Formats: sequence, C-alpha cells, structure tokens
Amino acid sequence: MGDTPFITIIVPFYNSGKYIKNSVESIKKQTSQNFEVLFINDGSTDNSKGILKELLLDCDINYKIIDKENGGESSARNVGIIEAKGDYVFFLDSDDFIDDELITEITNKLKNENNTPDIIYWGWNKVNNERVVLQKYEDRYTYIESSGSFLIDYMLEHFWICIGSAAYRRSFLVENNIFFPEGVLIAPDVVFIFTSLLKAKTIKCISKSLSFYCIHDNSISQKYTFKRIHTIKAMYLLEESLEDGSKEKEIFLNTFKPRFYWNMINNLLKFDKNDYEAKKRIIRLINNKNIKKVLKKHQFSKSKDQIRKFVIIHFPKFYIDFIMNIRNEG
Repeated sequence: MGDTPFITIIVPFYNSGKYIKNSVESIKKQTSQNFEVLFINDGSTDNSKGILKELLLDCDINYKIIDKENGGESSARNVGIIEAKGDYVFFLDSDDFIDDELITEITNKLKNENNTPDIIYWGWNKVNNERVVLQKYEDRYTYIESSGSFLIDYMLEHFWICIGSAAYRRSFLVENNIFFPEGVLIAPDVVFIFTSLLKAKTIKCISKSLSFYCIHDNSISQKYTFKRIHTIKAMYLLEESLEDGSKEKEIFLNTFKPRFYWNMINNLLKFDKNDYEAKKRIIRLINNKNIKKVLKKHQFSKSKDQIRKFVIIHFPKFYIDFIMNIRNEG
C-alpha cells in the first residue's frame, strides 16, 4: 500500500468542543495505524479547533484539519470524501467513539475476502455520556453476511447501518456519484446509506459492535425542531431512486416511508406546550391528504398504538389539544 492509507476516517465538527474528546481519544487508541484522519471544521465559532489541536499534541497519527465555511454536516462529509486518500472512507461523528480494534478488525476482514466489498459494516451500541450502554445492536438487529437484497433487509430493519458503523470503498462512492444530500437537514445519512445499499454489488459484515453512538441532551433526536419536515424531502429522493414495480419500491412505499413519516410526526409532537404556532403547523401537516395517505399505511403491533394512530390521523386537533392539556397540568 506504500504511503497510501488504507482507511480515511472523516470527522466533521461544528462547535463540538464539549464532546470531541471521546472521538479523538478513540482514534488515538487504534491498534492499527494504517489510516488517516480528516477533521473537517464546518465553520465553528467556538474553540473547537483549539481544543482539537490540544488533544492532538504529541500524537503520531496521520491527520489533517480542513477548514471550511459553515454548510452543514453533509457538506463537511462530502469534502472529506473528495479529499480522502484512503481506499475506504469511514465517517465518525465528533461526539461518538469507536472500539480500539476497529481499524484492525476491518483490515483483517478484508484480507480474507476474495472480492473487494463496496461496503463493510459492523454493529453499534447506544451509550450515554457516562458510556453506559443503553441499547446493544444485538438486542434489536441481526448481522447479515449474505442477502438477496441488503436494501430490503435494511428497509425491514433486519439489520441497520448508522453513519458510524460502515466503511465504504471510496472509488465506489465516486464512480456512482454517491454523496450526502446537501440541503436535506433531516436523515441525509439515511439517504446516503440507502443509496449505497441500492448500488453496492458486494457487502460484508463484521459480526460485533465496534461503534458507539452517544445520546446526550444536545442530540438532535432529543430535541423538538420543525426541521423534521425535511424527512419528506429525504423520502422523496429515495423514492425517485427506485424502479417502479420493483419489490424494493413496494416495501419502501408500504413500510419504510410510512415508518419515517410516523417518526417525523412523533418528534414534531414534542413541541413546547406554549408554542401555539407550532401546534397549527403540525395540524396542517397531518391534515395534508398526501401525508395522511402515507401515515395510514404504517402498522403498529399494539392495539393502543393503533388507536393512537387513528386519533392522530382523523382528529389531530383533538389529540394535540389533549397532550397540550396534559403538559400544562404537569
């Protein structure tokens, strides 16, 4: 391989000084050094870059800090893909961390493969700020080594790839023009992963959890934001990529898209109890005939959830007034 790194780790960061230590320390502890790291500074306005430089003092890893104007995480990751020198690229969010053996595990796995995979994935665990495991990958998903359609298995949640639990052959991404969609503020990673699974010819698996997804108070999943409606844009992009009449599109329309729409509605319903403008916007959204049509397709296993679904779809104002009253009483 010469001076060319085998893997490029791409770490975008924006005002991440409070959390970036976890990711940097986990990179420094890697038992294999056959990688480079691109830290992409997405126009931070705090001391994130200064903190990063201190963490990298007296460090012998191959790294580069790239400064760019603020354009969002997708644009930062895309800069990383373009600038990467590694055969494979791997994305690590600045507040997440990886197992010490990750690079070694990937390298060993690929050495034993006859065909060079487009994607290699592994398991991941959710943890809190104290690194206590909240959810193990194996509690919900399986490891799939071979499949008639990895995309279908992904849409049915038989396995799941998050942004930090897969490495992608860089030439595969470039040749197929697979980049993160800029301007899609919610689920751009899902668009990227979905598109990669759709176009990949060979996918391999490491059957163990090697990445750790940190849940903290500032995580977007923990906050209300009306930007959740960008889920609609993300799902539109994916729908357009699928062939009409295909099994993949059928499952997308009847299972995958409805699930993401419900996740969108559930997160929108976290709005502040005194935000009456948000209430009006959410009601208008649910009453949209196209949104309602998709929501109706989602099936819940529990009867209480089916009842809740019925009330939200047919009586959104009543349901939202009801939960607002509960919050006001609280």
